[in-house]
Amino acid sequence: MTLSLRATVLLGVALCALVARDADAQGRITGTVTDSQRTPVPDVDVILRPIGRRAKTDSTGRFSFTKVSNGTYSLAARKLGFAPEFYEVALSSGGSVTVNVVLGTPLRLDTIRVAATAVCAVKTLDGFFCRRRAAKGLFLDYPDIDDFGETRTADVFRHVKGFGVELRSTWRGWEPFPERRPARCTMYLVNGHIVAGWDFVPQYTKMLSAIEIYLRPDSVPANILQEMRFYPSTATAAQANRCDAVVFWTIDAPLRPWREYRVVDGRR
Repeated sequence: MTLSLRATVLLGVALCALVARDADAQGRITGTVTDSQRTPVPDVDVILRPIGRRAKTDSTGRFSFTKVSNGTYSLAARKLGFAPEFYEVALSSGGSVTVNVVLGTPLRLDTIRVAATAVCAVKTLDGFFCRRRAAKGLFLDYPDIDDFGETRTADVFRHVKGFGVELRSTWRGWEPFPERRPARCTMYLVNGHIVAGWDFVPQYTKMLSAIEIYLRPDSVPANILQEMRFYPSTATAAQANRCDAVVFWTIDAPLRPWREYRVVDGRR
């Protein structure tokens, strides 16, 4: 009885010590995000990998992660109109790290005024947000893409039902390629323009803002289908109608306010 009670007490002390040690190990990562002119940038998405925690900068460009365990992390800062920035952060026991993130020169985004009755744009990034409200596809914005933790664009398709990924020998060495399963005609567009094949797609996820995936030919929006018909190997409209579509949007894709659009292809 005495031994059992003593063992219980010792176990309780050990657990308290372990909890205290873990509590001491919790640290803090804070920082600010500015542009190249040192002006604070609000509403920047800041992602801490591999734990997947997220923060958004306030009006002064500040962000904070609390109760972070010891270790080495990758911190990513993203905002439409800027190239993404990535930092390695090492946090010691109960420590605090400050990261000053500087986003590069803003990418040039086209400004185009259109009538309120236009369909969802096909060659500007706002069309992605417009179609996401109405079209029948899979829509991944850059937080979704970052959550997969993949470096290469092809590896994103490991997480998409209906696709697989295979390694192929190229002049650059063995590289991953997405593969439709079961095999189907799939056409790729970059910033709304049809491209000749996978080699013309951005190969790294850090260059992407968004992806649209249409896994059935009848789900492809009409104006994207129209673009597909211009590809030389698509001799007839009937051939284009049998193809799925994947639309990639890069970090420098043209952008205009999607609120200027009224959805015609689908439902609001």
